[in-house]
Amino acid sequence: MSWGEDEAQRRHLTDHLKSDVEAMAKLVEQIPEVESPGENPALDPRQDGPSARATNEAGFRVLEKWLMEVDPVKQWGGLTRVTTPEGLALYLCRDHAAPYSRER
Repeated sequence: MSWGEDEAQRRHLTDHLKSDVEAMAKLVEQIPEVESPGENPALDPRQDGPSARATNEAGFRVLEKWLMEVDPVKQWGGLTRVTTPEGLALYLCRDHAAPYSRER
């Protein structure tokens, strides 16, 4: 391939890439904003993943209020509340809660 052909190929690929990026930007603009029902900005923002963590008394009240909104019948998705030796309240499945009940 000569220098001219190589340069033409690069320009073609650059134009193609720019076109693709513009098309993707237009698609992204069409995506509606969706509020996640599990989001609670009043809780600890450092916590990653689907869990929520309160770090003070006010946070616990917010967490409790939020839990009552999302699960008013208190089924907790089949999870059981356990308290760790460190005093943390966790909601765990039966398998993961079992070691804590044996410690008592």
